[in-house]
Amino acid sequence: MEWVTTSTILEELRRDAASPSWRRLFERCRRPIIELGTRLGLTRVEAEDAAQETLLAFVESFRAGRYERERGPLHRWLFGIAHKHILRQRDRAARERRTGRAPDDSRFWGDVPGPEALRPAWEESWERESMRACLERARDECSSDAWQAFELVVVRQAPPHAAAEWLGIPVKAVYNAKHRILTRLRQLRAELDEPC
Repeated sequence: MEWVTTSTILEELRRDAASPSWRRLFERCRRPIIELGTRLGLTRVEAEDAAQETLLAFVESFRAGRYERERGPLHRWLFGIAHKHILRQRDRAARERRTGRAPDDSRFWGDVPGPEALRPAWEESWERESMRACLERARDECSSDAWQAFELVVVRQAPPHAAAEWLGIPVKAVYNAKHRILTRLRQLRAELDEPC
């Protein structure tokens, strides 16, 4: 997997909206937008449409210079754009449901929470997606034994001596792998959303 920071992606998009960075941006940002859409009652397909519309609007606004870093992190600005486009998609979906062109889903008709109520879920989703990218990168950078030791001790919470015995490596190697990978994850996380 190629490792590219958000600021690099955005700089490339500033120069050329059709660059390969569009795909990178879409892959990096789509899951939190889709989660937000489904949380607001959209189907997966409707949420995918809203994600595409959101990211097109995001790139257009970014290229027009509307993002002001002083007002907060980029993902919070993206949240505002996503919320607006998801509500538009909900309006379209509501019209289709009323006319019978789309299946009715009773949870769709519930109250729509405002942006402040949705922000914590967005932040959690954004962080989960960011950590997923960092974990993939860290896994690509280390040996199989080191990654397995890390996974056993950190993810599955196995005792270090059990992980060492399972993998046939010294306990010190398990501790070292855990330390190195956690340190690298902190570095990658700081790099990923560096200010642009």
